[in-house]
Amino acid sequence: MVLSPAEFSAFLQRHRIKAINFASTLLSHEMPEMFVDVEHIIFGGDRADAAALLRLRQAGVRAELINGYGPTEVTTLSCTHVVQDDDIRDGDVPIGRPFANTSAYILDEDMQPVPVGVQGELYLGGAGLAGPVVVNMYGITETTVHVTLHPVDWATEPAASESVIGDPIADLRLFILDEHLEPVPQGVVGEIFVSGPGLARGYQGRPDLTADAFMPCPYAERAGERMYRTGDLAK
Repeated sequence: MVLSPAEFSAFLQRHRIKAINFASTLLSHEMPEMFVDVEHIIFGGDRADAAALLRLRQAGVRAELINGYGPTEVTTLSCTHVVQDDDIRDGDVPIGRPFANTSAYILDEDMQPVPVGVQGELYLGGAGLAGPVVVNMYGITETTVHVTLHPVDWATEPAASESVIGDPIADLRLFILDEHLEPVPQGVVGEIFVSGPGLARGYQGRPDLTADAFMPCPYAERAGERMYRTGDLAK
């Protein structure tokens, strides 16, 4: 949903929204008064603009301002600071202290900590830092792309010749069937069929294709349930 500044302001007031979180760039918009009824404003994802914060105050916005600094690699926020009016007047808004699961270091070119008040490059570490997590999500367009999910085990799976697709997501069921639409034994190759509330109704305007790919489900949990023939093989 895309709203104009006036529509966004009306949306905030209509729903009595008191706390909001967004990218720092939105603070630079020409209608700071849209936030006049908000009590807590959390912003991050970019350098905090002291001039934009000053315009908020001049527009009568008395909300608590929270600078949430952080890059995408720590899921956006790594440090937080409640902005004081002195910060705004000084022109440099502090990024604050790191979250409990994050460590922050200001280092020189030799990777040594710089003295207090000396400029250096900011490095982040700790449990909040992104790790090599990869999730394989098998799926098809007829289920809005995703059917299953499987977190990849880097210790064993990169060397495997076959991809593990994992378990179906909550609104879908998955069957591996033979040519008679009977379940195959574990470890035996069969065709993947998908059913459940997350399955599409069919192809708009193409009843012939729908009838060919979407068939009555012999393992239905509700009346009229159908399943989709994917054409993909699994075991």
